[in-house]
Amino acid sequence: QLIVFSCSSNKGCQVVYKEIQSELAEGKNLICNVDFEQFLERINELPSHRVVLLLYLNKDAFDDEKSGKEMRTSVLVKKATDFGIQLVLMHEQDPEKGACPFNDFFQLTPSDLLDKPYNIYNTLAIPLHASLEH
Repeated sequence: QLIVFSCSSNKGCQVVYKEIQSELAEGKNLICNVDFEQFLERINELPSHRVVLLLYLNKDAFDDEKSGKEMRTSVLVKKATDFGIQLVLMHEQDPEKGACPFNDFFQLTPSDLLDKPYNIYNTLAIPLHASLEH
């Protein structure tokens, strides 16, 4: 079974999670969608399941970096990686939802996530297309 986390600061992630959930058979693969901030508060209470953090990639993925908030997207990605949680990268392809070429993420992403120990783009990103044709 699978526990899927998202972070509220990662705009668009909740919408994608709901789409994924509707495609999966009820209760078969997806246990829950818990905000990652809540996860950090309850990490010792979790059962031993496979755990992933969804990271929705569009032009606004790291817009919260200048917000001054403690739980920015980059901070949560670092903490997830530090806990050994696998990232699931979802690359938006719909221009109306902020799609941008993948290469743009190397400028949009905080530089500390691009290098060791994080190297977040060493993980294959799943393209999210607007139509079923893909």
